Amino acid sequence: MWFGHISLPVLLVLPTWTASSTVQEVQVVTVIFGDALANGYTIQSPAYNVAFRQARLQYPDALANVTRHSIYMPGTFSCQESAALVPLLAMDLQDAIERHHGLSVLISPGCSLEVANLGDFARGNVAGDASLKNIERFPTVVSFASSDHNSLVEATLRLLELHAWSTVTLLCDDLTPGTLGGFSAAACRALTAGLAQNYPKFTPNIRHFNWQSAGMNQTDLIANMLERTQTESRVIVIFAATAVLLRRILIVAHRCGMSQGDYVFLTLIPPKAPALGTVDWRFGDAEDQVAFVAFQSLIVIHNPNANWGAIPDVLQEIANETESIYNRTLTAEQFRSDLTIAGYEVVTSLAEILNESHQTLDLISGTTFRAKFLNRTFNQRSRSFFIGDNGMRVCDVVLNRLNTTSGYLQVRLLTDSN
Repeated sequence: MWFGHISLPVLLVLPTWTASSTVQEVQVVTVIFGDALANGYTIQSPAYNVAFRQARLQYPDALANVTRHSIYMPGTFSCQESAALVPLLAMDLQDAIERHHGLSVLISPGCSLEVANLGDFARGNVAGDASLKNIERFPTVVSFASSDHNSLVEATLRLLELHAWSTVTLLCDDLTPGTLGGFSAAACRALTAGLAQNYPKFTPNIRHFNWQSAGMNQTDLIANMLERTQTESRVIVIFAATAVLLRRILIVAHRCGMSQGDYVFLTLIPPKAPALGTVDWRFGDAEDQVAFVAFQSLIVIHNPNANWGAIPDVLQEIANETESIYNRTLTAEQFRSDLTIAGYEVVTSLAEILNESHQTLDLISGTTFRAKFLNRTFNQRSRSFFIGDNGMRVCDVVLNRLNTTSGYLQVRLLTDSN
């Protein structure tokens, strides 16, 4: 029996667990493919280390018999490549499991495709992609992903219904290489499915694109795309892998006459992630003035970030660990990465459950252990979050609009997951 757990950031954290034996021992195995900007080895490992170190101080008895093992494949891989590489590590995983007598937990900050393959191997995993909710295929899933596609889709559908926006065009950047390409693709799939399930209330037009491989320059390609959407719908949902690309689309839309109040643009993004960048009209370039006008037609929909002000010591300890152990200095964007904190939260939540269960681990299976996470609110310093009865983290949703006085995106609506 295996128990699994994944958290994506676009981004994501994955753990998987094995059945317990008569020995009350727990092995935590981290599985990481490559060293990507957002969720790679030198970015995620320090968060795990810090969380385990703090957890051992908080729960010394519960974690006394917890050991750690790391499986890492160096390189730079796309989501699809990482998923294809999972079988290559199967022997290492099997060896780690068979040598251990007790509960095994696999944690991996992988994308949903990678997680699905690990989940098939372990029959348990976790991620924010709704495709991982299949309990029959993944009977021990628990998701700690801080970006919840289900909540984003539900909030978007409610917004469309509120304003009677029935015809919608989706521009899906699911082909562009990049660390957030997986988020864009999964979010596009989720909203497409949500719109289809509500047909004929909504009529969607779906357009997929790959800006980087186009034969023409980016601006011309965007202009051609937007000109076609002008006759389809006045509500356009943008799935862009980077804040730079999102800003470019809005600037071109302004030049196409689409920022005069006749069109509205929505964008679904993950919580703060280095690969995305900061969604802002200000880039300090000659196009700032045009971007300021263009951003006034934009609604930004995302799950909340961590409460950065409550964890400055945690952030600094992770940064120090990254530099001293992994010889990497975090950039300002990487210092506050929600993907990293989601990984931290996986370990601290696991420690909380182990503290309650460590004396009876020999009596429970992976599925029983999973049940301890369900219908539960975890009140952590970084934030509070709820795990639903399907093993998926349920997130609040924030809707932002540009405040033309302050020049900053401002919360206009917060939907409560409870």
